[in-house]
Amino acid sequence: AGSLYTEGVYTAVPLTGGSGSGAKATVTVNGSGVVSAITITTPGTGYLAANTGLSATAASLGGTGSGVTFAVSTLVTEGSTPTSITVDPSNQYVLVTDSENAAKVATPTVTGAILVFAINQTTGALTPALGGFSTPAAGAPGNAPSDVTLDPSGLFAFATNNFAPTTGLVGFTFNNSPSSGALSALAATPSEPTGNLPAWVVVDPTDHFVYVSNSGDGTISGYTFNTSNGTLQPMSTGNAGGGTAFLLPGTTPSPGAIAIDPSGQFLYVTDQANSVVVAYTITPGT
Repeated sequence: AGSLYTEGVYTAVPLTGGSGSGAKATVTVNGSGVVSAITITTPGTGYLAANTGLSATAASLGGTGSGVTFAVSTLVTEGSTPTSITVDPSNQYVLVTDSENAAKVATPTVTGAILVFAINQTTGALTPALGGFSTPAAGAPGNAPSDVTLDPSGLFAFATNNFAPTTGLVGFTFNNSPSSGALSALAATPSEPTGNLPAWVVVDPTDHFVYVSNSGDGTISGYTFNTSNGTLQPMSTGNAGGGTAFLLPGTTPSPGAIAIDPSGQFLYVTDQANSVVVAYTITPGT
């Protein structure tokens, strides 16, 4: 886009135009003097998906060139290191874990965030919602959220903090009304400990249990789930890291992705170290 700009990578470039203010981006100009890549680093406020006239001054891009413009709908920010994505059951929002991004959250020192985007019900286009939230609620740095999921009701969200097992599983309430998308830390127990290097999280279809795969110690942590307030309670078989000690078979197992069948009877988890999928039965009420 545009022409005759000075080749280079420009950071913290202020964007002008549109209905909002405060947006900044990293802009790459290729050897032909054309803007070839734009990554939003600060989303700003007040912008509309319909805004099409955002631009950057020539002074911000090496002092020469003109003609580059952007549409807000093409500049949805996915963060610096997006690691997982889920769509809420109402089909109103997309939630993304960003394991390194500190620029989009209220506490810039926090490493990692959950980013929330609203889905255009006609085109499917994404726009940033108001609900982006740093994890965990205490704001401890270095947590690196790796996965996020929603319970079947869509009213509660759970994320894993890969580098912080003492707050390895974080819970939120989720406002899925069309005008919100806000995440709020659970009032009673905003986080629970897990095993080492919590990776993936899943809620069973009956809305009774939450499970986390811990890639660092070869276990699955299990919790019961209170659907009235989102409170988590570790299952009775505990381990030093928290949750449960469902140890995978095999040599030095490393569980990764985890899933439950639609009936809620069976849980499956990948073991990356042993190249297998391990299956478990789920006993109702336990």
